[in-house]
Amino acid sequence: MNKLLLKVGIRIFLVFLTIKTLPATELILELTDAKKITLPGEKDAQNTVFAGEKFGLTVTAKNANDSTGDIKINGIEKLQIVGKNSSSNIVMINGKFTADQSHNYEVCAENEGAFDIGPAEVQQNGSFIRSNTVHFRVIKRPENFKEKNDHEGNSAENFAECEFVIDKKNIFVGEPITAILKIKCHGRIHKIGMEPITFKGFQAKELEQVESKEAVQNGKPYVVHEKKYYLIPLESGAQKIGPATVIYHVPEQQRGRLRGMFNDDFFNFGGFFDQARLVPKKAVSNGIQINVANPNDVQSGTDGVGKFAKFKSSVDKTTALLNEAIKLTLEIEGEGNFEQIMTPKLTLEQFIKSYESKTDFKENPSNGPFAGKKAFEFVIQVSKSGEVTIPAQKFTYLDTETKKVKILESTPIVLQITQPIGELPNHEKSKIQPEIGQQIEEEKPQQPLENKEINFIELDGLIIKRNGWAIPWWLLIIFLLLPALFYTKITKTIRYLLKTKPIFKLASKKSSLKRLSVDFEKIKQNQKPEQLYSFFLKFLAVKFDLQLQEISHDKIAEKLADLGLEDGKFSEFLDFLNDCASLHFIKNSNRLDASLGESLFKKGEYWIIILTK
Repeated sequence: MNKLLLKVGIRIFLVFLTIKTLPATELILELTDAKKITLPGEKDAQNTVFAGEKFGLTVTAKNANDSTGDIKINGIEKLQIVGKNSSSNIVMINGKFTADQSHNYEVCAENEGAFDIGPAEVQQNGSFIRSNTVHFRVIKRPENFKEKNDHEGNSAENFAECEFVIDKKNIFVGEPITAILKIKCHGRIHKIGMEPITFKGFQAKELEQVESKEAVQNGKPYVVHEKKYYLIPLESGAQKIGPATVIYHVPEQQRGRLRGMFNDDFFNFGGFFDQARLVPKKAVSNGIQINVANPNDVQSGTDGVGKFAKFKSSVDKTTALLNEAIKLTLEIEGEGNFEQIMTPKLTLEQFIKSYESKTDFKENPSNGPFAGKKAFEFVIQVSKSGEVTIPAQKFTYLDTETKKVKILESTPIVLQITQPIGELPNHEKSKIQPEIGQQIEEEKPQQPLENKEINFIELDGLIIKRNGWAIPWWLLIIFLLLPALFYTKITKTIRYLLKTKPIFKLASKKSSLKRLSVDFEKIKQNQKPEQLYSFFLKFLAVKFDLQLQEISHDKIAEKLADLGLEDGKFSEFLDFLNDCASLHFIKNSNRLDASLGESLFKKGEYWIIILTK
């Protein structure tokens, strides 16, 4: 056995040593996967490929070896290269070895027209070797064109065929359809796979589970595998599904082709290697054209397409203070094009301002592949006290069963808005917020010094200590008369300084801003981004000498403009404040995204610098 293996090894080495010295003698360029098609008015069939579909180009270098240079194909830049691979083949004919190298390109053409690709060329031993040129045309796939599969035209018993079927051909943008790829396997079929399908112009969901069942055709049993796709068209016009390409393998017997190579039984397929091998085959399905209409052609302003059952609105509270943030939620439930349904525009009175917060979608596969419910959250503020009604909101959609436009309406919501009177308790103060906001969490009681007004100025008074001795009566009279003598001048001077000298205000404001900067560092150190919104409300109040109740959308715009900030900066700060406010809806801090918190802290540092300049 060892001698036999040594013998085999020596002979294989001699084969590769011989091949190594062979020069490349010829280049051949071939077009694969093209169809011979005769169009109306033509006499002869022409090489044809379909626009947007993959086909192959193969360059074969005869007698190639490692010294063969890089092969260049002229004109291939006109095509999109999808994939590339190489292979080698060693053949012995009449005692002489030949080695061929094949370079296979998977390409596609997007534009229609006539194409000339080639020649391919390579430099070998200082001279160029050039191939032939291939000619073909690119057209759109005819609607009812039937692809010829590998098994057609012969009597093969082991083969597969495939076909696309859909449940409807005339639909609207956003209307769900079901496409089923049926793969029929006859005889012995192994290793079924398929090339990736790109459903251009559709939102697609693939059902991972493949259904299989047995059937009989012409008295012979076969197996059908069904693969389902759920599709929603995104564009109007003529849209196309397919074709799909299925790759499968069938057994093929190979016998004794290498016996003449070494005249040795070890290499005889009738002995050691006499067995069936799996040969790859392919089956190409049909393509289906679908007519997609625009739902706005039926009625403009439709919000969705599908079968929707419920549309409701709700608030997190029905009693609130003036300008207090209220969370309003609109929820649509059913089956349809939820991904394409945009945030609805609210119908509200002028004294109710609204701000978009977030959107949430929950699937419900038990009711259908595109079933579920989508919720839109808003923050609203009411600037009018008394009984206020949020009007019924409307959702307009195209019903895919009746092909008619339907309208769902929510129930009106009545709110009781009260006007804050005087100083509010702490637990009520925490509810007052500016526009763009959400609820401010309750603040911890601060030291009495920190509760002072922004404009509070503390003047050091004269401290008199009694040491047990009495003031003489004449000195007491002087002290009593001095305030009366200088009252007018002193009080006028003090009032003038307080009104005209901003340094007194500035000193107190700088002190308060400095304390707030320390508070920001504590919030950052404790990783509490949900407290940033409350912090910045206080920061704005201190910076602009406002009460919390006075902070509003317009007021912020006015004050930032006074600082010389551009409109873009105002919008940027508004977005930042909205992001901070949205965290108040998350009650559990463990659910907060760490990256979001880190981002808000960085932006907070930036805005503190901008606002304190």
